[in-house]
Amino acid sequence: MRRQKRQARSIGRIFPVPSNHHPQPSPTVEKAAPVSPLKVLFLMRGEMRAANITAKPFCQNVLDAAQADLALAIHNHQNIDYLKQGNLFYRRAKYIWDFNQQNKDLDTLYDQAQAELGATSAWRSLLSKINGLFLGGLKRPPNNQQSQTAIIWYNLYHMLKMLRQQQLLSKYTWFIIGRTDLLFKIPHFSLELLDPGFIYFPDGQYWGGLPDRYIIVSSKYIEVFLGFLEYLLLEPAAFYNSLLKHHYNYQSLNIEMVLQWLVMAHNLKGKVRVYPYTHFAVRAKNDVTTWATGTWRPELGFYVKYPSEYSSFLRYKEIIRKQTDWKPAFFKNWRTKGGYRLRLRSFR
Repeated sequence: MRRQKRQARSIGRIFPVPSNHHPQPSPTVEKAAPVSPLKVLFLMRGEMRAANITAKPFCQNVLDAAQADLALAIHNHQNIDYLKQGNLFYRRAKYIWDFNQQNKDLDTLYDQAQAELGATSAWRSLLSKINGLFLGGLKRPPNNQQSQTAIIWYNLYHMLKMLRQQQLLSKYTWFIIGRTDLLFKIPHFSLELLDPGFIYFPDGQYWGGLPDRYIIVSSKYIEVFLGFLEYLLLEPAAFYNSLLKHHYNYQSLNIEMVLQWLVMAHNLKGKVRVYPYTHFAVRAKNDVTTWATGTWRPELGFYVKYPSEYSSFLRYKEIIRKQTDWKPAFFKNWRTKGGYRLRLRSFR
């Protein structure tokens, strides 16, 4: 562990990326509440999927409710036209961290990241040892994965690189990691309800580990959750041996299991809290997806990607109608009532 900490400090290099973006306030968003002493940065990863459906509710019920700044860590792909059209995510963003993926496959991006880190490990050896979706999108003939999970790890790596470059790790108290296709119809809780000594996940969509679509983490632990690719490229053998040590099924490893592994590897088992799952992923009619296509809901006018998420939203929307309906007990008590402790009982 000491070696890992020293290694993490040694790779905190600065990479020059131009940033001349000046965010504009949206005239369609309600006026924000009085300024909170907490500094919150929402880290939005991936593509601008479902932006025409989710952007306005997100700005009203998350950015303004949580009094957060927005950073877009996006890759230059087929949906880059959303930015050119000046969508609401773009207008509200304080930071735009684009990386050009055009004409670059994921293997090239991983090699580029390894070169930036000054690493020489044979990380590709993992592709023949570990199956599952956690590195989907990398070349692994003849068993190439349909998913594009590997781009998520690069997205998080890119976020961490930019946070270090712009010296933002110490500027913010809290970081929220999410994506554009999550629809927020319920006001977000104030992060003043949370303890920065803990890590917060919505209670659902575990898939054998911890849910990856929405993570709330303080500055104390943010590098743990953004730095997985650094560790993978620097210490692939150590990662594989740790999977064996903790009895993970490396033949069906997914992103949720890797998040759980991060918690266990950093001795953070007792630092996780869960809370009611109140958002749900959606897909616009013409949006491209590499995984779940969802169910068309004509009464809504879009696809609901995961019915269990939508069911959870329907369950809580009558209980949590305004921000002040969130109570501290929703976070403290959910650790014992929710599924997290049950899913980690093998590590007791």
